Amino acid sequence: MRKDQISIQLYTIRELTAADWDAALGSVAEAGYKAVEFAGFHSKPASELRTLLDAHGLKASSAHIPLPDFQTRLDGVVEDLLKIGAEWGVVPWVAPEDRSKDALKAMAAQFDGFATRLREAGLKFGYHNHDFEFTTTSADGKTVFDQMI
Repeated sequence: MRKDQISIQLYTIRELTAADWDAALGSVAEAGYKAVEFAGFHSKPASELRTLLDAHGLKASSAHIPLPDFQTRLDGVVEDLLKIGAEWGVVPWVAPEDRSKDALKAMAAQFDGFATRLREAGLKFGYHNHDFEFTTTSADGKTVFDQMI
């Protein structure tokens, strides 16, 4: 893997990005990273983030976007991803109350719709998994992940 293919997940420095995007991205670039994965924009417009990325010689590989944003403003999510130059839009989390068998089945259909919309824009859709997706949650022995796909 080439060094320019490695991104820092900005969740790891979320306190810094929340306080000062310019300084945070400057530190990331100074540390030698060439790309970032966003974990929220902290109310900063995507166009301003793109300007800061460019100023520090960084690229956005992907962005974690909250599920409610995908559900309520999908076209806006696509626009934001295109503005920051990210290739991937990623749902980072499924809340515990949304993990029932019926909710996961509905979510899988939503994920298909999100992926289709992103693909139409030349983007890719992903989901950031955790340990809970691989635990058995139903009487039939299926994991959360099994139910999501």
